[in-house]
Amino acid sequence: MDYWLYRGMKSIDISSMPVSEVARKAIFYRRRHLQFIAILVPLAIGIFTLMVLAFNPDRHMLAGMACGAIVGLAIGIRQLIAFMDDYRTLRRL
Repeated sequence: MDYWLYRGMKSIDISSMPVSEVARKAIFYRRRHLQFIAILVPLAIGIFTLMVLAFNPDRHMLAGMACGAIVGLAIGIRQLIAFMDDYRTLRRL
């Protein structure tokens, strides 16, 4: 999914395409990006839940997983907001 988004965004040539085409493609890939997130986040939560169930007896492992989840969520949400700001900038053009 990421590679497909990467190829699509890479195909945007701001020097030869009209502004409307660049904006249209950017909005299209933004929508696809959000759809991919909607698919992958529940999948990641499911995998994380299965890992918690597999390591249930070891409280140190669970504490490490909880710390990693908190830090990962904080960094991931921050990066997602920064990434979505780029799309918002294009939308204003």
